[in-house]
Amino acid sequence: MTKHLNRTETVDIEGTLKNIDYPSFTAFIALVITCFSAGFFTGSGSWGSAISGVIVSLISSYVFFILTVTLTKREDRKKNNRIVYPQLESLICKVDYALEVCIPLVVNHKNVKNIDLVELKRYLSVRGALDHQIPKNLGIVIYSKNQYEARNYKELLTIYTTWPILDLIEQLKPHYFLMEKELVETLSKIANSHYLRVTGSTLVDEGQVLFIPPHFIEFVEAIEQLREQLSKMRM
Repeated sequence: MTKHLNRTETVDIEGTLKNIDYPSFTAFIALVITCFSAGFFTGSGSWGSAISGVIVSLISSYVFFILTVTLTKREDRKKNNRIVYPQLESLICKVDYALEVCIPLVVNHKNVKNIDLVELKRYLSVRGALDHQIPKNLGIVIYSKNQYEARNYKELLTIYTTWPILDLIEQLKPHYFLMEKELVETLSKIANSHYLRVTGSTLVDEGQVLFIPPHFIEFVEAIEQLREQLSKMRM
């Protein structure tokens, strides 16, 4: 009878295979083969017994070393995840908040909050969609480094999605070495997006707003990718 793996089992197997240290594993297999070969050729004599003893010691030491390194690395990664998870969550929440204030109709609140990319593209395709003046009674978040005073929603959206995001990415960089490869790739995608490199740099370095809709959409797509990865992050 063939047993079919369910989705959870498949994910666990993929996660286990991904965490294997393949160079170390290969070296271990080679060592085991060498040991069996040595035992076969030396036989059960005194020399064979001595060599077998040394081989057993080597295997035991190697296994202990691999287990220690692997378990330590896994524990370090868990500790690191506890530190970066709130920062990653904050990064996503800041983009959500910016869109809730400036383009509320693109934020989907069903089940898990996310951004309706189709609606966002449609909205930004309308010329001057974000040029509406900000109401005087609107509470605005102030960032100490920002010297630009927003007058319309385009400028406010730009401020809300550049300064705090750039700051959080800088805080996260020292933790990259203990993060999953896919997570680092997504953060790098966000940091190197046209939006942050062009719009972000223009605001930070020149104190001017240069909002380019396609660049912003690319940026939000990367944020949604990060949201999906964060939901699967192991603590």
